[in-house]
Amino acid sequence: MKHNGNTSLLVGQWLVLPEQNSIIKDQQKKSIEPQCMALLIYLCDRPGQVISRNELLDALWQGIVVNENTLTKTVAMLRQALGDDVKQPRYIATRLKKGYQLIAKVAVGEPPTVQDETTTLIQSTSHATLYNATLSFVKKRTLYGLLILAVIVFVFWQALPSDNSNATYNKFIPVTAGLGIERDPNFSPDGQLLIYAERKDENADFDLMIYSVKDKSHHKASHFTGDELAPAWSPDGSKIAYFLKNNGHCSLYVTDFNGITATTLKPGKKVADCGYNNEGQIAWSGNDSIVYSDRNINTMGEHKLYQLQLGSQYRKRITDHYPLSFALSKNKRHMALLVRANSQFELDIHRFSFATKSAEPWLLGLPAMTEFAWFSDSERLLVSDIYHGKLSIIGSDTKQQLLYQSNSMFSQPVVSPDNSLIALVQSSVKSNIYELANPLVQSSHQLKLTPDNDDIQKSKPLVESSYFDYLHQYSHRSDTAAFLSNRNGEHQLWLSTKGVERAVDIRMADHSEILDFHWSQDDTRILLFMNNGKMLLYSVTQDTVSELEVGNEPVYYPVWDNKGDAVLYSKMTDIGPKLWRLDLASKIRQPIKKTHAVSIVASPDERFFYLLKTTPGLWQKDRQSGKETLIVKNVDISAWGSMVVFNDGIYWREDSATGYDIRHYELNTKKTSTLLSIPQATMFNMRYFDVSPRQENISFYQMSDYQSDLVFLGQ
Repeated sequence: MKHNGNTSLLVGQWLVLPEQNSIIKDQQKKSIEPQCMALLIYLCDRPGQVISRNELLDALWQGIVVNENTLTKTVAMLRQALGDDVKQPRYIATRLKKGYQLIAKVAVGEPPTVQDETTTLIQSTSHATLYNATLSFVKKRTLYGLLILAVIVFVFWQALPSDNSNATYNKFIPVTAGLGIERDPNFSPDGQLLIYAERKDENADFDLMIYSVKDKSHHKASHFTGDELAPAWSPDGSKIAYFLKNNGHCSLYVTDFNGITATTLKPGKKVADCGYNNEGQIAWSGNDSIVYSDRNINTMGEHKLYQLQLGSQYRKRITDHYPLSFALSKNKRHMALLVRANSQFELDIHRFSFATKSAEPWLLGLPAMTEFAWFSDSERLLVSDIYHGKLSIIGSDTKQQLLYQSNSMFSQPVVSPDNSLIALVQSSVKSNIYELANPLVQSSHQLKLTPDNDDIQKSKPLVESSYFDYLHQYSHRSDTAAFLSNRNGEHQLWLSTKGVERAVDIRMADHSEILDFHWSQDDTRILLFMNNGKMLLYSVTQDTVSELEVGNEPVYYPVWDNKGDAVLYSKMTDIGPKLWRLDLASKIRQPIKKTHAVSIVASPDERFFYLLKTTPGLWQKDRQSGKETLIVKNVDISAWGSMVVFNDGIYWREDSATGYDIRHYELNTKKTSTLLSIPQATMFNMRYFDVSPRQENISFYQMSDYQSDLVFLGQ
């Protein structure tokens, strides 16, 4: 008998519902791990046959390296669920040195009693199961019974939840409310518990929390000194794996979970070193096997994927791809891999098969801030567009179904085993734009400003709102500036003239977003850098937008050259970055030779280029002779694209351990100084500051009210 994957089965006294990963007997319903259900179905397709261990390993763990201990544990879990005894088996018998044999009777699902059938009608979401059960009932009853049954079936049919493949999620349920910063949600295998990490503020240590979906109660499981947890339950719910990072080094731990009644989790056993792991992920590919990502910050955030066998401690690389993130399908046969697209800012999702050990493109051209999770059918993804607050369901046919949209930033989505709940992290971000006097033009050049300084505390924001305002840029006129904001529910360019603000509508057919922009020297045009790697010109006087033709490859960090007659930009090649100059009048592109810089900016007097290279350092290049001189060593790579240059000095921004610093190099004295240190809750790959044309003021934005809460989206 071959099972089609949907039909319910009778195995001994148990009614088996494969779609729900459930078994029912005497009105008792049990949920079992998907791999246990797969094992049971495989045995049911071959009743009475002795199936070797090797055959089961090959069939149930296709392409995944597991040892025989994994199969032994899966059989033990299935026996426990069925109430079977290994010494006096009624369902699964062990045949010494041969394998396993299903000895119970197997039939197409037809509950033996009316009471059991009613229970099945209430609990099953399968319309096919309902129809088969009803037909069996009718054959045994009179016409009078049929009329009663018709009424019962109608009531039950109306009460049944909709098929999860077309589920509608419209119920927004807060789980936490302003308790701190929550992240890393993960459902237990039965969907009754949600584990997550919480800390009170940015500088606090982490608490590992467990939320009971049924009781709506929170339980503190453990306290951790360090960072990065990403907890994940094993398929049988008996273990929890988590990261713990201290002093820039991260390790992977596994601890036992003995139920929510236990007050604390015992410290876990370290099972792997993960190097510097800043945004790692964990997924269990079996009760004895873990897939995790290891991020090396020195490779620009690329993740390496490993599979670890806990019993043997054998670790291997899964794929040669370097995904930014991944998600393991519920049936453990596929992974969704988030990879860089043709530009640095667009992303693709590839579908990786464990059986063929190959990946193929699935979803292309996604926004830079994309996260995802699998549904239980292992065919659809829940995709979160964090930047725009969109949640969508995308199937294997790549069709997108918009599920939910708001102005909130939703991240780290996870789906409950029965698809009825979606857990997300909802982040709140607001900011003000401030303007401070430049310390270099004050009487004391030794002054170093910090956000604790009274000058900042007492200052009134230059731009103040309840939204995310950022990326302020001065024009060359004192009364005009521009900034980005999400005030209209979209990230738009805003112009501010004498305090009067207006939004600029720059809508492109490809729905690209602005990453950076620069005023021309005459203030009539704005050079726009988009997240698809393209450059646009916005005419302020004509209110029009045009695209600059620079080829198909994406550009990086474009800036004006001198008086606005040309544009400087970088392109990435197989042998490293390459700098170019585009003449706007002739549209001729010329490479800037003998340099391997990532970003470039020109001095106003047309004498020099200033370069930031892949080898950390700030270089000065004479435009006539081509001579390059290293002027500042060890400039962090976070400074790329952040330079503001004057004839007497250069400003740039560097990330620090707690935020970012605005730094300055004075050409005459060759002195380097830190002008402003600004704590930052969340880092975006954008410029954070600007300097007014006369260097009198420095503007920057300060984030405020940064917090996150866990929320549910239900049917």
